[in-house]
Amino acid sequence: ALSCGGTSSMNNTYLHSPNWPDTYNYANTCTMTISRPDGVCQLRMDFKTFDLAQPGTTGQCTDDQFTVTGERQFTYLCGQTPANWHFYLDVNMQANPTEFKFTTSATSFNRRFRIKISMIPCSQEIPSGCGQYFKENTGMIHSFNYGSYYLAGLNYGICFRKNK
Repeated sequence: ALSCGGTSSMNNTYLHSPNWPDTYNYANTCTMTISRPDGVCQLRMDFKTFDLAQPGTTGQCTDDQFTVTGERQFTYLCGQTPANWHFYLDVNMQANPTEFKFTTSATSFNRRFRIKISMIPCSQEIPSGCGQYFKENTGMIHSFNYGSYYLAGLNYGICFRKNK
């Protein structure tokens, strides 16, 4: 598991907030990096817990921001994820290592996060531009921060594998 300032080259690494599993409530910049071996084209982020300050009414993340260097499918994320929410990052041809940055303000909010990072080999990658990819026959799909304001700066596809 990684926390602020940590670096890993291990598959299935967890990014943890400061004081995990407890919350924190202060201004902070927390950066973690994942170094990828050759042959990795995507990183899958499985959001186990993600609670940052909510966006404003226009969807702007003004208090807290989660960013990934070089990511084009979202500018930043804040707020909360639905249960078991995932996202694929297209990292082929991107700078290595990949930097994950959590910037929080002094606004009073009980923050915490835990995100599993899986390395997807190029031979097993999903179609590029699919932020989310589903293989199940049925289920519910929720946007990031479902139940509150939709985030500004999101531009990704939700894709489905065709049944045989």
